[in-house]
Amino acid sequence: GPGAGPGAGPGAGVGAGPGAGVGESPTAPARRRTGLLAGAIAAVLVVFTACSVAILRYAASGDATPETTGGTPAPARTVPAGARHQWLLGEGVGMRAADSAGPAELLLRTGTRWDARPPAPDVNALLFDGVKGHAATEQAVAVDPARSFTVTARARIDRLPEESSFAAVLSQDSTEDVFSYTLQHLRCTGAGEPDGFCPAEGAYWSFSVHGTSDFDATRVVSRTTAELGAWVRLTAVHDEPAGEIRIYVNGRPEGAKAVAEPIRQASGPFYLGRATYVTAVDFWPGAVADVAVWDRALSDEEISTLN
Repeated sequence: GPGAGPGAGPGAGVGAGPGAGVGESPTAPARRRTGLLAGAIAAVLVVFTACSVAILRYAASGDATPETTGGTPAPARTVPAGARHQWLLGEGVGMRAADSAGPAELLLRTGTRWDARPPAPDVNALLFDGVKGHAATEQAVAVDPARSFTVTARARIDRLPEESSFAAVLSQDSTEDVFSYTLQHLRCTGAGEPDGFCPAEGAYWSFSVHGTSDFDATRVVSRTTAELGAWVRLTAVHDEPAGEIRIYVNGRPEGAKAVAEPIRQASGPFYLGRATYVTAVDFWPGAVADVAVWDRALSDEEISTLN
């Protein structure tokens, strides 16, 4: 075991060496070298065993299945049941990302590449240049925004947008030239600015939806400020029976906002890294990983288990 390794190795080899050199047989030096080598091997084995390397393999479903050679097993990824779409980004290479829960494959566009700093060893991420990089499905996701739904993603923003107060982690196009909903980073220049939604000057997370009658968005803003370069788990919910939208940061509820009318129908692509407001806007200067969509409102308890 760990307690036996060091004592059986270097300590034993040194004691059997210089003190025994006088009057020894011709084969003694070879025996001493053998003893030293055995001790070194034992020490290495102790260190290797104590450090127990976790090995991850992807199952056929695309989920990461943790395995270990000893020690404490790595935690499995927790995903509440019933996701209609899920992009685990298990490919790590190429220009396509499979939807492991549905048919909506993501196509990577110019300005997008695989990130070298994912949020965990078993998770891949896409890195967007904040200029034109994004990923898109070829059709709307199979969720009716007027009904209850949940979206979630891990996100990391690396710098503030230069030409906008907003940067979109994800969004869904509507029947008009605007988004149906978007999960985004919001830079506030002061209390109420822009658009009356900001709690104070700083950077926050927000979930915005467009109703059917106008182009003004309803927006719920987090209390937690957004930190550059840090991975965060963002989750947004439209709860139709409650008549509200909610936002969660790292599994914690951060705010709710009443929705006065139905959210616009989804008709165009689902995007990572941009949104639509007449034209392509709010390009994401950072990385996104581990995205999923449900056609129901996840409970606070379910959201708290997302990792």
